[in-house]
Amino acid sequence: MTLTPDSDDDDIRSQMNSLEEEVNNIIDTRSEVIASIEEYRGKLHAVYSWFDTIIKQLEKCDKSDHPDSKKRNDDVQQLWTKFKDAYGKVEELTEKASEIKPKLSSLDNQQVDEQLRSVQKKYGDLKKRVGKKKQVIEMTRKGYDDAKQNTEDLLEWLEEKTEFLDDLPMLGYFSKNVECRIQDINDLQKEVIGKNVILAQIEKTLDNIKGDVEMFEIENLEVQIRATRIKQEETDA
Repeated sequence: MTLTPDSDDDDIRSQMNSLEEEVNNIIDTRSEVIASIEEYRGKLHAVYSWFDTIIKQLEKCDKSDHPDSKKRNDDVQQLWTKFKDAYGKVEELTEKASEIKPKLSSLDNQQVDEQLRSVQKKYGDLKKRVGKKKQVIEMTRKGYDDAKQNTEDLLEWLEEKTEFLDDLPMLGYFSKNVECRIQDINDLQKEVIGKNVILAQIEKTLDNIKGDVEMFEIENLEVQIRATRIKQEETDA
């Protein structure tokens, strides 16, 4: 005799198949959630690793092993550009958080929110720190470059005036020539007084930036200033 399943058996089998399908769907969904969470954690780790890299590079800008302050200025400019461009890492993290939050418990949601706030605060603090360092190094470099250029301009001016004085013709006996010569000398003395003020400002700038500029740069500029002083004394004589 052949046994055939009755309708109750068919219902049970159908329910079991349906239950198995639901379980598989739950497992698949759970796997997707876990994968998304792991991806979020990976992005969070990448952001903090990036923060550590920025901090190390910022500290490197303070070290004295750079050849000169121009190199430090170039480094901090590159760091600032890299810092702005890399904000995409924070945005990617925020997007991934928005993706996984609907699938998390309220407690896990709170934890994600706290992590995002911490990341934003860290980013804001670093942005201020990098920006401030950038400003300080830029001002230092500009002060040095301006002082160097002003010294070179002043030395060139003194050389021109020295040549001018050396090439002056004999006065002769005409009073008009004497008056013109006296006027030229008076005008030159006024210019020299003005240049003395500029030279004093250069020396003051040099004193202010000594702690932030490499010593050999300071020494090179001091040599130029001494040469300018000597040339100025020759002009005064």
